[in-house]
Amino acid sequence: MIAKLSIILSLVFIHQFGYFESKEASIENCEAITTRDDEEVCTKCKDKHFLFFHDFYCFPCDHRLYGQIGCGGNCDGSKFLEENITYCNADECKKDFLYYNGNCFNCSSYIPFCKTCNVTENLDHWNNNKTYYTFKCEECSRGNLSIPYCESCEYYDYYYGYYLSSDKTCKMCKRDVNIGHGNCTICSDDENDLLSRRNCICEPDSYLNSNNTCTFCNEGCDYCGLNEENNAVKCFSCKSGTFISENECLICPEGCRTCGFDSENQTECYNCLEGYTMQNGKCIKCPPGCVCTNNYTVNELYCLYCDYKYALDSENNCDYCANITGLEGCENCEFNSSTNKYECLSCEHKEFSGFDYDYDYWKPSF
Repeated sequence: MIAKLSIILSLVFIHQFGYFESKEASIENCEAITTRDDEEVCTKCKDKHFLFFHDFYCFPCDHRLYGQIGCGGNCDGSKFLEENITYCNADECKKDFLYYNGNCFNCSSYIPFCKTCNVTENLDHWNNNKTYYTFKCEECSRGNLSIPYCESCEYYDYYYGYYLSSDKTCKMCKRDVNIGHGNCTICSDDENDLLSRRNCICEPDSYLNSNNTCTFCNEGCDYCGLNEENNAVKCFSCKSGTFISENECLICPEGCRTCGFDSENQTECYNCLEGYTMQNGKCIKCPPGCVCTNNYTVNELYCLYCDYKYALDSENNCDYCANITGLEGCENCEFNSSTNKYECLSCEHKEFSGFDYDYDYWKPSF
């Protein structure tokens, strides 16, 4: 039963990886065979092969999918399912392959025209400590290290790229480097090297110019970029209190939150800032202490309610408490519609200058 389950799991696994090797071919590479539930299974493989998946398959150590392509000797595939790699035995890599920590590296695959190289193992702290390797060329297949093609690094991209450092080693590009108004990936020892900047993300009110530098948008613009046709700055949206017109942010009239041109090409307010109200397409400032609106019947302003220290009278006006006759020293008050009089709710607290004591206004209880 176990052997049959192993066969099924093997077929599923190999089908998923897109490669199939027949059972007969695998058995031919076995050195020791046993029988389980009337099925022949391999318990030991021949030299330069490894036992793969539930004692059933024998694959060559240099298998193109499950082995090490550069492995010329014996290997260990017991950890393939855990680590997705087959380890080549020490110093048993093929010619022109470099052995390092169970891996066989072909230097020319990482540095073009490089014959021999050194490899260093690194941890990418930005990517869950994922292991990556850097390479330094020692000898080129076409002369010496002055060949330009021999001084380059593979796996170059915007996110996980490498660059050739000043000491002729391949180093990983530095990500999320602050450049003033944004962040970039820098593929150079010099963070000010404009040509090495990749994957730059600028702040909302700036854009990436042709020199790979984040530059502020034009005044009033909160989102912009370069026009590919003429390389000019193009504004896509404007800040509050301005509106876009022919790629420029024009200032709205006083009190307008948003505005634009009407049918006669005149500036028209759409809504107002706090402390203003709409009247005839314009934002009119409310009187002091008043939160107002427009009475469209008579086209006049009136107060809806008043700020602190103000009282709303019978005519919907806001009066300053301390200026009302009889309420001197009153900090907050209200208008009593039943008595048609103002009433003080709280008194001001004042301090005399030049004295070491202070006093409070008070209101009598009668």
